[in-house]
Amino acid sequence: RNDLLRRTENTARKDVVVAYGGLMPVPLTFCTGSELDDQFNIALFDWDRKTRGGWRRLNDADDGERFVVSGLVGELTPEVVLSIAVSYPILDENIRNSFPGLPVIEMRLPKLSSDNHWSEEKLGHWSMQLLDTAKALEERGAKEFHLVMAAPNSVVFEFGRRYDTRLLPPVTVYQFERNQCPVYPWGVRLSVPGISPATIVLNK
Repeated sequence: RNDLLRRTENTARKDVVVAYGGLMPVPLTFCTGSELDDQFNIALFDWDRKTRGGWRRLNDADDGERFVVSGLVGELTPEVVLSIAVSYPILDENIRNSFPGLPVIEMRLPKLSSDNHWSEEKLGHWSMQLLDTAKALEERGAKEFHLVMAAPNSVVFEFGRRYDTRLLPPVTVYQFERNQCPVYPWGVRLSVPGISPATIVLNK
């Protein structure tokens, strides 16, 4: 973020477009989105696996697909797991393996796919669903989120940009490692403005 600010400090912000595309672990991608926030006009790219491969803009039309949210019932414990499935299923046993005893709230698309995210407008609606779910969880007593995601890189990045760390509860985003125990062995706790920087957390 600081390097981008330095490189663009003598240029009007309206004249700058930052192209983003990446291949990183989920926690670092989410954290990168959070660090950039809304400070730049960002053009999203992702890797298209369908044909010969290559970076592609997310400029398709919104097909109206939205998350189905489950688990938003009753009072919650101070810590909850928020599970977001876009491209692959997130198994209940894997969550229990890493976060025993915590309630799980699930955001899941009706049809999971690695090729359903090519619309920035659609990602905007998905992001609003994430924010609405986070606010609803806070209203029911949740004070800290453990976030697990199965989603393309651009989706994770955009969700990081839209998660408001100033107004929403603290969140730690975890990495999935199938052959480790727990299967979500580490994560990144997002920075809280004016309070703490982003930190790597080991799940013990």
